[in-house]
Amino acid sequence: MPIRIVMELFQGSLTDLIKVASDSKGEPSYLSFREKIDIATDTTAAIMYMHRLRLQFYVHGNIRSANVMITSNMGALGASHMVNSIASLSALDANYCAPERVGRSDGGSAYSTREADVYSLGVTLTELFTGLQPISSERQCQIKRVEHHGLQDLCFKMTCNESCQRPTAEETFHNVKDQKSTAIYRSTERRRTVRGHLEGESMKLG
Repeated sequence: MPIRIVMELFQGSLTDLIKVASDSKGEPSYLSFREKIDIATDTTAAIMYMHRLRLQFYVHGNIRSANVMITSNMGALGASHMVNSIASLSALDANYCAPERVGRSDGGSAYSTREADVYSLGVTLTELFTGLQPISSERQCQIKRVEHHGLQDLCFKMTCNESCQRPTAEETFHNVKDQKSTAIYRSTERRRTVRGHLEGESMKLG
């Protein structure tokens, strides 16, 4: 019974949602602006919470769209995996990794930091905003496909090669959350994805 309840609550991962909701031409119109911002806000909030824990902060270490679970009301849970400081490189996707975590020769482990988390989060947000599967060699071109100028600038900052120049998870959260006060957010619709299929009707939100 508990397993059934979990299956009812979750649509799958963000990766699954992108694959299902993308149209046949691969255009980035698979989700409304409102849906993208709602998912981005929930995801960044989860990472911010981990990074702000007082007694012992955590880093995620493996942020990617496959680890962002989408709920039945199109929300997101962004901390499905949690590690502290050390993560095995064998389990990581290099396309999401910060430059400082790639190409290490330390026996299969790499030190993960909050700054590295922000980089991976920036890659994930770029994937969410564009519908494009992350490719390290095409990072700059993919970010340029983010239509909203403010969000595009945020993704560029988050994936800066210099870790000290990246915004914190908290700064990222507030930047994304601010989009909820914009006219474009208030004027767009939200659709629901149910078990891998988009519903035909849109739900107008005031």
